[in-house]
Amino acid sequence: MPDHGNDAILASLDRLHTRLDRIESRLAPLEATLAHAPGAVAMFTDTVDHLAARAGEGELDARMQAAVRVLDRATRPDALAALEALLARVDRLGPTLELLEQAPGAVSMAVDSFDDMAARVAETGIPLHERVQVLLGATERLTSPAALEVLKVVTTRLNEIHALLESGVLDPEAVRVVSLAGRALVASKACECGPIGPVGAALALTEPEVKRALGFAVAFARQFGTALDTPALESK
Repeated sequence: MPDHGNDAILASLDRLHTRLDRIESRLAPLEATLAHAPGAVAMFTDTVDHLAARAGEGELDARMQAAVRVLDRATRPDALAALEALLARVDRLGPTLELLEQAPGAVSMAVDSFDDMAARVAETGIPLHERVQVLLGATERLTSPAALEVLKVVTTRLNEIHALLESGVLDPEAVRVVSLAGRALVASKACECGPIGPVGAALALTEPEVKRALGFAVAFARQFGTALDTPALESK
């Protein structure tokens, strides 16, 4: 008569033996890794000691802390999300990377073209270097605090500047007259003329130059008086 109890025990032992075989097969790689662990730990320790000897204990500690901070930031959810987004667009970065690889050649070509252009300009007698220096100096002065302050004032008074441009003061003829008046003032100062009385003034009225100046002054007085009576000018 068969003994069912012994059969059940044997079957259980057989299943247990099979499971132990599977567990042993799975633990085999771990066992091999653990076998090499002392050597790896010793190598890592030697590396750390070597770095500590080269950098100093304080510097190595600072480096380790910096590495931990970097690792902490790199494993944050927002950083990982950004990395995933970047990896999703790797294919699109291909053309950009190709352009970056070609950039040194493009810059070299541009420099060669500029050198060739500068050589041709120099052959015409134009002092390119001096002009570049002047341009750099002008740029430095235009970006100085004083120049920027003037620019600020100008931008706040654009209406007045527009009115000045429309007034005719900068008309070529007006500029010529002002230039002539300035030269006359300088020449009058240089002649060191003495005082003149009524008789001298009356005699001066007979001089052609004085008559011309008086005629101009009278004509200006008429025109200026007419402009003062213009309502459009008064409204401004």
